[in-house]
Amino acid sequence: MRYHTDRLATAQERTAKSRALLNFLATATARLGRTQPDLGLYSQWLGLEQEILADKPDFYLFHEHLERDNNPLYFHEFVERAAAHQLQYLGDANLSSMLPASLPQEIATGLMEMSRSAIDFEQYRDFIVNRTFRETLLCHTQINLRRDLQPASMRDFAFAAPVRLVTPDEASYNPTIPKLRSPSGSVIALRTPLSAAALTMLVDVFPRALPFDELLLRSRAKIDASHATDAAAHAQRLSDALLSCLIASMVTISTRTPPFASLPGERPIASKFAQLQVRRSTSVTNLLHNTIELDPIAAQLIQFMDGSRDDAALRDELMRLIDAGGMQASVEATPDQMLQDYLNRFVRMALLVG
Repeated sequence: MRYHTDRLATAQERTAKSRALLNFLATATARLGRTQPDLGLYSQWLGLEQEILADKPDFYLFHEHLERDNNPLYFHEFVERAAAHQLQYLGDANLSSMLPASLPQEIATGLMEMSRSAIDFEQYRDFIVNRTFRETLLCHTQINLRRDLQPASMRDFAFAAPVRLVTPDEASYNPTIPKLRSPSGSVIALRTPLSAAALTMLVDVFPRALPFDELLLRSRAKIDASHATDAAAHAQRLSDALLSCLIASMVTISTRTPPFASLPGERPIASKFAQLQVRRSTSVTNLLHNTIELDPIAAQLIQFMDGSRDDAALRDELMRLIDAGGMQASVEATPDQMLQDYLNRFVRMALLVG
């Protein structure tokens, strides 16, 4: 694509021609693959790239594939360059991607046997899973790292659960054992009353994060009002459960609570950054640094949430936006109910400032 568009002047021309070239290549190799079997795998790979980029915006294609200065490195080469600047590999943003427990036992064992260091392990793992994109974290070399994860470490963090409970209409549902499903589709069972109480609570309050001590206290009260079980035993069980959920990407951890609202408040205030973004797009970044796609009415309504308007003023703005857009309000919902629905959604999206 870079070769094909190198002489074009504008980013718009380059992205359009790149898409056209990729479509042509995918179609051509698929046809040739019918009579030339050695092109089959190449054709499949191009077809996959075509599917991936079909749903990506132009700016993604331009900056991911058409940058003129783009020099890939193996992971070990990146670490060596970092070391020259007194930096060392800490880990990856996605913790589960670097843990042996996320691989089948025989594969993890084979990797550990051939690896002389954590760097070796990561490099060989890249080879096995064809990993070509990393979100690597570095720290200064003078920091003494401890790479063994201990359940007790969970007690220093606050936890949020960007997941949902498996519902009765799903094949994996079990009425006696609650299960969580992550956005990626993976499922984990909550096999103890304490873990079920804690994780259900985190799902209910999301996007809020609860500190370990508060989560423990509230979970114990929910399952054992008499506190008959020793608190230290419950703390150990909850630590174990939260570490398992962290490894499975069912919870996120933080050392502080992000400044978003848990209730809309009398005069709702939206993230200033989101208010700036909706002037050009319906795609915004929330206070958890996630990308949120808003419907057109929501994108316009959020611009009025600067703390100067109460519910009555916001309701009037909402009705005006609906009328101006030629949209028909739900006959089953009053204007106040419609506004409350939007406000509750903004809370759940972590778009309102506390």
